This record gives sequence, structure tokens and C-alpha cells, in this order.
Amino acid sequence: MLYIAPDIVLDLPAALSGAGFEGDYLGIWAKMDAPDAAKDRRRIEAGFGKFGFHPARPSRLPFGLRQIRDLWFFVSTALVLTRQRGCYDVVVTYAPYRTGLAGLLIKWLTGARLIIEFPLDPSRVFRYDHSATGRLKHLVSPGFARWMARKADRIMVLYPQQVKELGLPDGVRYSVVHPFIRFRSVPTDILPTKTILLLGMPLRLKGADLLIQAFAAIVPRHPDYSLTIAGTDEDLSEFRALAGNLPVRFVGRLDHTDALAALASCAVFVLPSRTEGVPRVILEAMAAGRPVVASDVGGIPYLVRHGETGLLFPSGDAVALAAQLERLLSDPDLAARLAGAGQVMARGGFTEEHIARQWSEAVAATVGKPG
Repeated sequence: MLYIAPDIVLDLPAALSGAGFEGDYLGIWAKMDAPDAAKDRRRIEAGFGKFGFHPARPSRLPFGLRQIRDLWFFVSTALVLTRQRGCYDVVVTYAPYRTGLAGLLIKWLTGARLIIEFPLDPSRVFRYDHSATGRLKHLVSPGFARWMARKADRIMVLYPQQVKELGLPDGVRYSVVHPFIRFRSVPTDILPTKTILLLGMPLRLKGADLLIQAFAAIVPRHPDYSLTIAGTDEDLSEFRALAGNLPVRFVGRLDHTDALAALASCAVFVLPSRTEGVPRVILEAMAAGRPVVASDVGGIPYLVRHGETGLLFPSGDAVALAAQLERLLSDPDLAARLAGAGQVMARGGFTEEHIARQWSEAVAATVGKPG
């Protein structure tokens, strides 16, 4: 198997190795030029199991040239590896854009089968990027994604209803493959603090502005609570201005260990996204035993069943978000019940073994054998 991603996902190669797969992983590594990169690379390679690690450093070229450069890296590296090791049975790409196009070229050049993951709705993911590049992406991406789905041998979606939501043409072969988390990495011995947490990026897409507005509405009745917004190094001036003098703390990008610790130490995790797939961060918060409030967009309701495993609110509605936060903070018994039910669901249905089995079935349906 050849796996192509726009970044580095540490857990996936180990899980796939445990399921009997082997191959190579191509990705853009944000920390490739960091002072401790050599040490980090050894740690990553040790955890990649039967997968070779082949990273490229991020490019500072303009958008169009950066896409061409990344496409060249993915395709040229794959061809070199093919000459060294023989043809791959299957190429799997995360998302249908530059990685998907690279996978399609490799399919045409080598004869490998192609599976494309669809993590987000292409009609929504670029809607809130108002730059010229963002408007172009929003215009082009839905049609391009549907074209890529027709060219792939199979696509992977995150929840059953996603196929209909994507508007894919009849005849597209698909498998439902859930996200997974490695539960042994999620701390359960950290006591919660009176912190409301949002962890993710980009902040506009994740609804950080909505959460700040909602927090401003409830903090007079809950002055001992603070809000932490973490996980990004983007420009925060808009969000800092919106927060004003509120007890809001902005934290930059976190490594996975620190992110899990932040989730475990919060009182409530909030994800007010404007678009989503099935976010792993919700599963991680649930696995840590923290109650979740989230928007009702994408695959979130697949995880957060309102009143059972968390609380939902209509996407984009800061007033409704404030009401759900008020409900949760004012009722500790409700918070504990939701957190407990969410933890049972996450740890019971989204294990590494469960997802590895879904991957094996998807690949077997595509190429006739795993690995």
C-alpha cells in the first residue's frame, strides 16, 4: 500500500501495520526543518511499523506553484519507490485534491488501484475562505471531487449519510471507514479544571468566533470559568479583538501529547464547526471522559447524540450554543451523564482494531486481498 497525505498522521501506519498491511507513507512534514527534526524522525519511523516514512518539507511558494511542487513530490517519489520495490497493490489518498490527483496519476502510470478518502464536504470546506484562492477553490472543488470519485476504484467515507450529502454519482463504490483513536494514549487520570476548550484549526471553520460570542453571554453567570482556544498558529487578531477583556486564552499549535492533556484537563469540550467530517478530537474528548457540545453539521451527529452522548446546536447559531453551554454548566449531573455515555461509546465502537478491520474490508473489496 502507498498512502499519500497532506500532513503526517502518526497513528494510522501503526494501526494498518497491525492489520497486516505494509508499504510507504508520503506526506508534508511541517517540522522537517525544526532543530529536533532528526530525533522526531527517528521516533516517527519507529512508530510507523511496516510503513516507510517519506516526508517533504513545506513549501513557501505561491499557492499554485506549491500545489505543483507537492504533486511532483508525491508522483516522483512514488515512481522511484515503485522501481525499487515493485508496483503497489493500492494507493490510498487523504482527500481528492492534490493528493487525490497524485494518486490518480500513479494509478495511470503503474496500474495500482486507487482509494480516495473523503474527510469533508467539498461544497463547504472552502466556503469561509474569502481570499481569491479560497473563492476559486470553493467554485471548483465540488465538481473536481465528484470527478475524482468517478475515477477512483473506491472511496472511503466517514459515515453512511455522507455519500448522499456529497452528491456523488450513481455507481461510485464506497466503504464506510470510521476515524479511530489509540485509547492507551488518552489520559484518564488528569483532573478537570474550569476551562471550556476549543481545539482545532482553522478557527473560522471551527467556529471560534461563535464560541467567543457564546462565552461572552454565559460568563457573567459563570465567572470562575475561562475559555481556551488552542491548536493553530494562524493570525489571531480577529479573534483577540472579539474576545476583548474576556478570560480567553489563545494557545498555539500543540503536539498530540499536549493536545490530549488539554482535552483531559478541560471541563467541557466545544466544537462549533461550520463544516466537519467525523472529528477525531470529539472522540478523544469523549475517551478522556469530558462532556461535548458541538454543532450539528456533517458527521458530528453520528458521534454526538443530543441528550445522550453530548449536546448539539444548529451550526452558526451562537445564541443556541450559549444556551447549551448554560445548560451543561448549570447541571453537573447532566454533564457527568453525558460524559460517561460518550466515553462508553467512543471506547466501544471506535477502537484501533475496529477501524483496522474496516480498512481491511475496504482494500479487499478493491484489490481482492489486504496489504
